[in-house]
Amino acid sequence: MPLDPRDFPVEEHALPNGLQIRLLRDSSLPVATLYSFFRVGSRNERPGITGISHLFEHMMFNGSRKYGPKEFDRRLEAAGGSSNAYTSNDLTAYYEDFASDALPLVLDLEADRMASLTIDDASLSREREVVKEERRFRTDNDIDGMMNEAMGALAFLAHPYRWPVIGWMTDIESITRQDCERYFRTYYAPNNCTLVLVGDFEPQQALEQIAKLYAPIPSGEPLPAVAVGEPPQVLPALGIVAITTPLGNVSMSGAVRLASVALALLNVMVRVEIPPALMVAGLKALPSVGAATPAAPTVKVATAGAALLPLLVCSAPAGSELK
Repeated sequence: MPLDPRDFPVEEHALPNGLQIRLLRDSSLPVATLYSFFRVGSRNERPGITGISHLFEHMMFNGSRKYGPKEFDRRLEAAGGSSNAYTSNDLTAYYEDFASDALPLVLDLEADRMASLTIDDASLSREREVVKEERRFRTDNDIDGMMNEAMGALAFLAHPYRWPVIGWMTDIESITRQDCERYFRTYYAPNNCTLVLVGDFEPQQALEQIAKLYAPIPSGEPLPAVAVGEPPQVLPALGIVAITTPLGNVSMSGAVRLASVALALLNVMVRVEIPPALMVAGLKALPSVGAATPAAPTVKVATAGAALLPLLVCSAPAGSELK
């Protein structure tokens, strides 16, 4: 549903280098927010460098020609502002909230890192370890994260949506500085960016400041096509996803959280248009047989035809009790 221009009088502009600009003045408070949207996400990756979009989000705070490492946040916070960023399947966004009189500084910070980001082995190694730990926390050591990742890989056969935004661990470990430099030149060009500025500012003055800082940045080459091919789904898929973990390590609250797989399943069914013919989430305690129970959760996925079914299996040594 389009916004009513009477309520949201957004000004639309574009620079010759392709940068798109959206301005919305709101002087109810002396603050402003700037978003930089880059049309790149995990769908623009390929096997071998999955996760580079999210990794690069971290790299963007490691200095540029004018501002040194970590100087971006120091300068912004000294002016009373804050910043953050996020990566999705389809885009990467960076945003700052600040007092309106700090607008010239914020624009200078953003334009400088678009024009001259520092990419070196030291910063790559440092941020790689941060992302690996984030993956361990959110996915490898988290039942919900493992389930969501397994279901995504099950739902798509060829489309880039099949791999997680954070990437596979082996790919995160193997991304090189050359990969990052190539990625930056390709996707962090002004013709692949949209600036959205909302808050207390003079639109004409803000537009002049943006043009002064961003116009000298050259546009990039045409973007590579996204591999969006997905074979027709002849039959709905049957997915059996088994999460195996020592039951003694699972609290009652953790066991209850296993039921959240239904939400992940519903999300997958909506994305691939599978009718909700069958939705089952079960928890079954199995006595261990022979070898010792694994010390950490593992995920196993099998596929067949008929329907989409998650099966959660929790194994435990004989005699274990649910806490």
